Parts: sequence; C-alpha cells; structure tokens
Amino acid sequence: MTNLLSALTNIQRYKNNDLKKITAVTDPDQPRINKEGTPFDAYVKDAFCNSFGIRDPNEKMSTYKRILSHLGSQNHPPDLMIIGGDAIEVKKVKGKGGNSIALNSSYPKSKLYANSPMLTEECKNCEKWTEKDIAYCVGHVFENKVKLIIFVYGDCYAASPDVYEAVMRPVVKGIKSMKIKLAKTKELARLNNVDPLAITDLRVRGMWQIVSPRILFADFIKPDLKKNCSVYAIMQKKKFESFPSTDKQQVQKNMQVSDIQIKSPDAPKKLLDCKLISFSF
Repeated sequence: MTNLLSALTNIQRYKNNDLKKITAVTDPDQPRINKEGTPFDAYVKDAFCNSFGIRDPNEKMSTYKRILSHLGSQNHPPDLMIIGGDAIEVKKVKGKGGNSIALNSSYPKSKLYANSPMLTEECKNCEKWTEKDIAYCVGHVFENKVKLIIFVYGDCYAASPDVYEAVMRPVVKGIKSMKIKLAKTKELARLNNVDPLAITDLRVRGMWQIVSPRILFADFIKPDLKKNCSVYAIMQKKKFESFPSTDKQQVQKNMQVSDIQIKSPDAPKKLLDCKLISFSF
C-alpha cells in the first residue's frame, strides 16, 4: 500500500517538475462533471501510485484504480483516497502568491469522516471506511513548473469539526428565524421560487479559506531558490512512526528529517511534536 512517505520518495526519484510531461487521465466510468482536473492533480496521483513513467492513459488509469479507492470529483473533497490508507486534498497556487487557500463550501478538515454531508455518495461508498487521516497538498506552479510542494496533515493544520460547526450553526439558525420557507439542502440554506414567476432560487453557501501552509509554517518552509523545486511534508511524530519501517528508512536516508514543534490547531498554547521532511531537486 502506498503512503505519503513513498510518494515523497517517488517525487525525489522522478526529479522533474515540468507538468507538461505529465499524462493527465480521466475515468471513463465517471460523469463528465467529475472528470475535471489539472496536471498538478495528476502529478500528485502519480507520486502516490509511482506512475510518472506511464504514458498510456488506460494503463495509468488501471494503476490508479488498483491503488486508489477514490479519484476525486469536482467541488467535493478529497481529491484522492488510498485504499485502506489516507485521503489527500490537492490545491494548486499560481506562482509564489496565494497567502490563502480557497476551500469553497468545505471547512478545513483535521480528519475525514465518512458521514460528512459534503462528501459524494461515490466517495462514501468507494471502500469500507469511517475515518481517514487527511493530508493537504499545496503546489505552487509557475509557467507549468511546480516550484514548491507542501504536504501537511489536517491534524497539524485544521481545528476539530466542532470549531467550524459552532460558527455555522448561528448562521443557519439566523436564516431559519426569518420565517421563510427553506428547501432541503447540504448548503447553509436554500430558498426556491423567490420571485413572482417562481423561476429564481437563492443559495446560501459558506465560502471557506485558510492561510497557506507556506505562510503558517514560514519558520520551517524555506525553499531553495537555486533548485527547480522544493518539497516539504509536516506531520505529527506519531503519524510518522506509524508508517512502515522501510519507508521511514528511505526518507531518513535520502531526505532531511527534522523534529519540530508547532502550535496545536485546537489549543495554540499547546505544542505538537512533529516531523518536518524536506528535499529539493
């Protein structure tokens, strides 16, 4: 089974940041709305599936499906799920900018839960699961070249669900107190047929964003500007220890692995023991 450490090893061995070299494929079994993706999405899938060298679309898709239970869908997290393993949410940023990452209608996730209303039915039923660790992968892309890749696990980055839901509940309660007829929706609220012709609907959606890990972890993320690409991963020490010994030995031998402490997303005065993994090529 693949994991984040093996994905880092595959990126290091590939040593190429040119997205024009990536063969992006779509799943013919999925609706057209679910097929949209970017070369960087494919780059990340290739990292986890060790499929950078596969050019035939059918062979690449076959490789994906052998390793990944979910290949993502438009506007719904996550972008990929490993069979029996973690979930990955991929975000692309143009250039060196992007102080914030747009999450749209889904608030930040410390973990991914199968009962989340924001997941598609395909994602919920793609394998037997109730909870997964989730890692965010943020790629800074300039002129089709990936210059910086940051992986950070959700429990290092996002607060517990109760924190975000406590903000959402008063908003929804306030809308309901207006004594207007609301339609059933997974969004904050929906009002149908608001005009005399009954042809206009009002959708009330949450539009979430979060500070980029490049900014949040600026003390640790210092890209080597003399290299084509710098890669970083941040995870709690207990997560690092949970990976297979062979994968840990591989990154410890070929990459820089450091012990760091970061503020807990739930209690900033509490420090979390974490691992920082980095390399450039």
